[in-house]
Amino acid sequence: MAAAQGSEAIVKLLLEQGADPNIQGGFDGSTLQAAAAIGSEAIVKLLLQSGVDPNVTGRHYGIALQAAVAEGSEAIVKLLLESGVDLNVKGGGYGTALQAAAYKGSEAAVKLLLDCRVDLHVQGGYYGTSLHAAAFGNGSEAVVKLLLNSGVDPNVQGKYGAIALQTAAGRGYEAIVKLLLENGADPNLQDGHFGIALRAAAYEGSEAVIKLLLDSGVDLNIEGGFNGTAL
Repeated sequence: MAAAQGSEAIVKLLLEQGADPNIQGGFDGSTLQAAAAIGSEAIVKLLLQSGVDPNVTGRHYGIALQAAVAEGSEAIVKLLLESGVDLNVKGGGYGTALQAAAYKGSEAAVKLLLDCRVDLHVQGGYYGTSLHAAAFGNGSEAVVKLLLNSGVDPNVQGKYGAIALQTAAGRGYEAIVKLLLENGADPNLQDGHFGIALRAAAYEGSEAVIKLLLDSGVDLNIEGGFNGTAL
């Protein structure tokens, strides 16, 4: 409670009285996650100095690193990275810290994680992969480019079988669709709810994305997915 409210003095008092900083509970899962989620650098420092485990998992964010990334606190991300946090711990809605950063479109956080040699291929969470999270989330072309340049397979399947091209097409993200196609995404790969990206774009109603896919040589008459054909 005290960590979630940003009360450094109360957190310090409770720690001095023997409170266990690793106990889990509540929406945030742990005191460190709560402090990271509200962006309290001072409380995060205090907890780390008190021997809190940065890899404690639970609840909404999975671990504190995900919370810091999701809430956009670069200073706390750096603190946690310096503490020896496991970059690839799975848990929470985003699955991994990299997926959280990708979903939020945080180029700085993605760069930090990549510089620390995060595993690009860990899957989990709502979206399955970091590329899918980027293609579904805030639509950051820069983040998608970073991931592709780091070796992410543009045709990797996500949680529900779809590739990121379908995800981006379904969101109407023209720039990301173009980038994925330029990097080898296969417009005719079938799986997921829509089957292929063209059906996702048709459902979304994005004429610009449909034109991109048509120019890429997509097969208009492939059947599959929930809606059968693009027409």
